Amino acid sequence: MKPSGEAENGLEFVRKMSFGLISDCMIGQLRLIRMLRGLRPAFTSFDGAEFDEGRFEQRLESKPQLAFAASWYWIRKLQACVYAGDYASAVWAASKAAAVLWTTPTQFELAEYHFYAALARAAYCDIAAAEERPQHLEALALHLKQIAVWAHDGPATFANRAALVGAELARLEQRELDAERLYEQAIRSARANGFIHNEALAYELASRFYMARGFDTTAHAYLRRRGAAIFAGARPARCGNSNSFIRISATPDACISHHYHRRARRTAGCRHRAQGRAGGVRRDRPR
Repeated sequence: MKPSGEAENGLEFVRKMSFGLISDCMIGQLRLIRMLRGLRPAFTSFDGAEFDEGRFEQRLESKPQLAFAASWYWIRKLQACVYAGDYASAVWAASKAAAVLWTTPTQFELAEYHFYAALARAAYCDIAAAEERPQHLEALALHLKQIAVWAHDGPATFANRAALVGAELARLEQRELDAERLYEQAIRSARANGFIHNEALAYELASRFYMARGFDTTAHAYLRRRGAAIFAGARPARCGNSNSFIRISATPDACISHHYHRRARRTAGCRHRAQGRAGGVRRDRPR
């Protein structure tokens, strides 16, 4: 059964049993899955014919007893915004999640929050005003500190995340050799431990790093490896946003991000696989 089918069946069951809190907790996960599959009108929104994003968020805000559900929802919204490349919204979602993070001290969602909030802060530093950058760098360093603690105790799960966030911090601090080493470390760790989604993220961020420094050949090599990593173990999502981190659209250049797609070469094979497998979804949580 597809993940979206599992989530939908689970949501239907808990609603029948009147488990309202559990139902609210599942909403964000299901909307994220459907967004990644391209089943939403806009890749940056959870809105749909059967779901009003604004109304649901207002409900979470107006009922303090839903703080637990709100934390899960905002963490998934943060994750979605990072994938969509909407960094301002990602930082905003991270701030909303942080306000209710006390409800999930032992849940894996806490780790998801720190990882995606760190990536959001790092990306936002590239577009933020100069006076705003210090606060985002400070927050990024704090996220990395927490992830590093987990990586020490559970390297198989968290080392790739710590390395990728560390690479982004090194990039922003102009420590280029450290950034290069850490991107590679993140890629190797993610690949070795089966975190294909994080491996793809590392390839894309590394490609941006090299592209910004004029190493076009190296950047495109990383993007090709990114496409191979996604296709190796994931069914691509049908989404057309051009700024997303993890995006496979059914277009002639589906392997790589739109920013570089005019230079891509592996178009035919990627198009065939994207069109043939477009109904699937990638998991973004460790199994």
